[in-house]
Amino acid sequence: MRRRNGRVPWWLILILILNLLIRIIPQEWIIGPAPTAENVRQQAEAWIAEQKEPAADVLQDENRWLGLSEREKVRILERLAEEQAASLGLWKHIDVKVVELEDNLAGQYDDRTRTIEIDAECFEKYRPEKLAYVVCHEVRHAYQFALADAWMNLCADSRYADLELFDMMEECYEGLNNYCHASEDLEAYKNQWVEIDAREYADREITRIWLKKG
Repeated sequence: MRRRNGRVPWWLILILILNLLIRIIPQEWIIGPAPTAENVRQQAEAWIAEQKEPAADVLQDENRWLGLSEREKVRILERLAEEQAASLGLWKHIDVKVVELEDNLAGQYDDRTRTIEIDAECFEKYRPEKLAYVVCHEVRHAYQFALADAWMNLCADSRYADLELFDMMEECYEGLNNYCHASEDLEAYKNQWVEIDAREYADREITRIWLKKG
């Protein structure tokens, strides 16, 4: 029988060194920092942004909608605005923000910043279908502003300005330049052409989207 030389095997030394390093080196260096709530939220938002799923599919699933954070809900409404804008031929991005609005308004559109603003209380209380209605209504106002701009350019050549085809452009131009706010006269606000057109458009779109669900 051979006698052992008493030397410790190299692989055992290596295991001991690695074990010591694992105890000494901070865990974050090995596996990275622990995810924070904000990290998780940002990852969820990034996932939503990357998905190709239509916004209406999320809005129609109320349980799923209720499980989203406020920022995630805003992102879905923004996606709906993008889809609506694209269907109307608008090429610029439209933002959606939740703010405190006056005059009992559920939403409004600011063409200077291309932003749909939704009242915070309405955002909290409204069901997905009603929030979708607000977005569609305000996207229609964005479309009206685009038509008004087109009318101004068209008027540079008066040969075509009186064509019946462009009556809607003129309506938008006149309506937006003589716009009556709800704080001024509520009835006049509701009955002006640009508001009637926006309501009719939103009614058609919500009917189309929710009937498609069935």
